[in-house]
Amino acid sequence: MSCDTPLQRGDAVTLSLPASRFLQGTAIVYGLPLGSALVLGGLADAWSGSATWVVTLAFLLGLALGASGAGWYARHRGSQFVLRLQDDASSEGNLSTNGRSF
Repeated sequence: MSCDTPLQRGDAVTLSLPASRFLQGTAIVYGLPLGSALVLGGLADAWSGSATWVVTLAFLLGLALGASGAGWYARHRGSQFVLRLQDDASSEGNLSTNGRSF
């Protein structure tokens, strides 16, 4: 991570991420796999009747496809989710670490 501010090991810093990006990232990482698993599992249940193994397999396939989609999104759009050093004056609408020392 490059920074114009000189920092020493042990300095307290505040990292921020816009709240909208946090919610978007959460929806992609958790919502996409779960949503695709539920859709594929529901479709398999509707089409296969009482074959539970088909529904289970479709659900797992949906999880795998959703996780792959989230990984693809992270590789191609991951630069939108970069944490930034935050000035004290610019904290409006951001999620931050509250100055914890790392």
